[in-house]
Amino acid sequence: GPLNPEQRRVVAILQNNSRRLQELIEGLLRLQQAGHAAERIGYELLNFQEIIEQVVDTYRLIATERQIEFKVELAAVDIVAGREALLTIMHNLLSNAVKYSPDSSTICVQLSKNDEQAIVDVRDQGPGIPAVDAAQIFEPFYRGAGMRQVAGVGLGLAIAREFVLAHRGELQLLDSPEGGAHFRVSLPLKAAYLRTQKHD
Repeated sequence: GPLNPEQRRVVAILQNNSRRLQELIEGLLRLQQAGHAAERIGYELLNFQEIIEQVVDTYRLIATERQIEFKVELAAVDIVAGREALLTIMHNLLSNAVKYSPDSSTICVQLSKNDEQAIVDVRDQGPGIPAVDAAQIFEPFYRGAGMRQVAGVGLGLAIAREFVLAHRGELQLLDSPEGGAHFRVSLPLKAAYLRTQKHD
C-alpha cells in the first residue's frame, strides 16, 4: 500500500545509501583496472583533441543548466595512447571541474604540445584545493574538508593518475594564483613513448 511520510524517508535513505555503495564498488573496480592498465592498454595513434572535444560535449548540457561555460583551446595533437584510458582521464578531470565550479563560472580546457609531450590543462573557478590537501589529493578515498560537501567517493583523481602513470606521464596539481583548481596532464607523444620502451 501507500507509504507514510516516515516510511518514504527511510526508503529515500536506503536508495541514497545503495547508490553510494554502487558508486563505491564501481570506483574500486575502475581503480583496480587502472592499476593494471599498463599491461592492457591497447596503444593506437589517436587524435587527442577529438577525444577532449567528445568529453567536453558530454558535460556541456549539465554545465549549461548552471550557466557554466567552457573555454576550450585545443591544438592539433596526435598521440600514441589507449583510447579508453584517455577518455577516463578527461572524464574524471572534467567531472570534478563541473562539480566544484560555482554557477555562472568558466572552465578552461587547453591542449598544447612540445617536442615530446601532449599537455592538457584544466582550470576551474571553484574553491580550489588548500595546500594542506594538495599532497594527498591523488590518494584513493582522500577527500579534503572542502570536498565533503560535494557527492563522491574520492576515487576519480586516483584513477586518472593511474592511467596517466601507465602512459609514463604525469598528473599535477599546479598553483592557481587566480583561484580555483588547475590540473595538468603531461603525456609522451609517439617518439618519446617508443624511446622509453626501448630502454626497458
